[in-house]
Amino acid sequence: MKRFDVLRGVSLGFSAVAAGALLLVAGFLLWASLPALSHEGLGLFGTATWAYRKARFGAAAMLYGTAVVSGIALLLAAPLGIATALFVSEVLPQRFRTAAKVVVELLAGSPSVVYGLLGVLFLRSWMQSLTERLGWETLSGDTLLTAGVLLAVMILPTIVSLAEDAFEAVPASRRDAARGLGLTRAETCLTVVVPMAAPGLVGAVLLALGRALGETTAVFLVV
Repeated sequence: MKRFDVLRGVSLGFSAVAAGALLLVAGFLLWASLPALSHEGLGLFGTATWAYRKARFGAAAMLYGTAVVSGIALLLAAPLGIATALFVSEVLPQRFRTAAKVVVELLAGSPSVVYGLLGVLFLRSWMQSLTERLGWETLSGDTLLTAGVLLAVMILPTIVSLAEDAFEAVPASRRDAARGLGLTRAETCLTVVVPMAAPGLVGAVLLALGRALGETTAVFLVV
């Protein structure tokens, strides 16, 4: 019991340190933005003109670009990532799961600059060709859609890895009970495994969204 209390105290201490660090970062960002907020007021969020030498600050374009790119990335990566994780957890044979997990973890840990350079070399020209085939008039492949597709590729391994952990956390007894009632593997996955893993799936998507919102290098290279 004492050991449990010690572990609980250590966990609470580290949680408090993490929460304090988060509040410190938020406070620093708020303090550093006070000059712009006092100069522009709420217009900081409603105008798109950013001219430092003229003392005009408008973050609307940055906020819009961040929201659109992250939204495109989630729309593309979330369904594909969850479906891939479900396949790895429920369908793929055990001897191949470890190899798939290692590959996904390596992709999730790759630096963003690597994805950005690959986007410059390949994705940008491919997206330009795609938009021309669709009849969209674009001057180049440097579009928000290109950045969204690139971010989707970047956050996909994160969603797959975390979603697969969520599926693995579902007790095997629930699967056995569902199969004993006559449900097929697909019905078991959809009616038992996915609902029970839903909190973990939401967490996976939110963490992937956090990475998408924080990416700058890769987006800058392709946009």
